[in-house]
Amino acid sequence: MSTKTTPLRTCLATGQPQPQSTLLRFVNVGGTPTPDPTRTLPGRGAYLTPTEEAYNAALKRRAFAHKLKTNQPPPPWAQIAALLTNHE
Repeated sequence: MSTKTTPLRTCLATGQPQPQSTLLRFVNVGGTPTPDPTRTLPGRGAYLTPTEEAYNAALKRRAFAHKLKTNQPPPPWAQIAALLTNHE
């Protein structure tokens, strides 16, 4: 008898575990934190609640640099929001 559990991931901004399906995945692509809404890019992912507030909190905490081992910033929130809108 197998029970399926929802995978949990920790949000970069809040540090709280949340269902993976509710978070936006980022990966390090060429030294840049890159959003991966389809979750298909290779590499270790870092997860973020897909809100501007969470994005700003993660930037302030330098969470992208720490988790993805890069000094480059992610794309601006407006670009990420547009990507999310187009993905839905």
